[in-house]
Amino acid sequence: MAREAGRIKSMNSIPIQDERVEAALYEAVAMECEKVGVEKRTGFKILSSLLAESKRVQGGTSPIPRETPMQSFAKAVKLQSEGKKIIRLDVGEPDFRPPASVVNACIDALRNFKTHYTLTRGIPELVEALRNYLKSKWGFDGTEDEIIITTGGRFAVYSGLASVLSEGESAIVIDPNWPAYKQAIEFIGARPLTVRSTLEERWNPPLEDIKNSIRADTRAIVISYPNNPTGKVLDRETFRSIIEIANDYGLTIISDETYVDYAFKSCPTILNSDAEDFICIGSFSKTWAMTGFRVGYAISSKNTIDKMLSMASLMLTSAPEFVQYAAIAALGCDREARENCITMKERSEAVCDLLEKTPNIEVYRPNGAIYLFPRIKNTRIVAGEFAERLLSEKLVSVTPGIAFGAYPEHFRISLCKPKEVLFEGVERIGEALL
Repeated sequence: MAREAGRIKSMNSIPIQDERVEAALYEAVAMECEKVGVEKRTGFKILSSLLAESKRVQGGTSPIPRETPMQSFAKAVKLQSEGKKIIRLDVGEPDFRPPASVVNACIDALRNFKTHYTLTRGIPELVEALRNYLKSKWGFDGTEDEIIITTGGRFAVYSGLASVLSEGESAIVIDPNWPAYKQAIEFIGARPLTVRSTLEERWNPPLEDIKNSIRADTRAIVISYPNNPTGKVLDRETFRSIIEIANDYGLTIISDETYVDYAFKSCPTILNSDAEDFICIGSFSKTWAMTGFRVGYAISSKNTIDKMLSMASLMLTSAPEFVQYAAIAALGCDREARENCITMKERSEAVCDLLEKTPNIEVYRPNGAIYLFPRIKNTRIVAGEFAERLLSEKLVSVTPGIAFGAYPEHFRISLCKPKEVLFEGVERIGEALL
């Protein structure tokens, strides 16, 4: 039956995947489960397996090819290994050094042989330091049971999603966004439901589209502000509206606040909101330039954190002990965090000034984060092909917009280089667009 359906779709140029039809099927399964006394999650798993097999038989693939930021990274690294001097505007890794106190704390911990397994939650000293930090910064008075220290923010994202979602369920992701959310959701066996925002609407998420995307199997809404790649910071009213939608439908808000310390204006946080069910993701990587230390955290209910602890215990045991002592030192480095933010804001404004003078480019001026997401106005140029040509001909590496959703006309610029390097890169971008 699936092969015949695929043949008919192919003959009539009908997409293999139709989200409206899938939503109707999930609703029908939910009703049937209630009628016969079967748990909905069981029904959703069965339907999810049938749909996946049907798409496979029909030759279904993602309608838009995905390229991850790490693929752009790999291409640039390969050329560098061949001796080429590449202007790297692809990787989201701050060029700042970690604070001296962080490095010293790590060295001291190693010299004192803090090199052992720790509690999966994290060493008590770091958990307590983080509790105090969050209370001082956001007024959030969490308990030890509501905190987990993770090996990088990525694992916090994955384990948070896996604690909420089961196979056959879904979560809403607002595009454009970091591709790891969708990848993690799909790896779990769940389905990302995309809500598209646009440059024309200044990257404001369409609230009605969020409501209309909710299905019987939807369990969560993923938000990430300041946003990667757009630099968008939500206003408080929009932020509250998304939380109200989640509360009304009994959904978990998963708020990735990795870039919150790079907000150029007041940025709302889930930690002082009215969200009834949430997971807050944080990371030491960007704020204090500690990408290689691989340490992050999550804040949620005891029940959710217990699930995340089980996964971390199974897969990782714990974050490295000496790195956790470095993280304690980082929480006392507010001055360095503020200076990093000021530098990034200056770069963002200066590069926007240049891009606005560049033919065939339009750009949104960010409110935060460490990126720009320009759009090519010349419709004959596809940003993915442009990125390839820019790298091969001008030796400038950027990330194509398709890595972040259905944005083939966009590309991402990372601001993690000194101004003179950024200016040279933008000049070559302009030359490549002529």
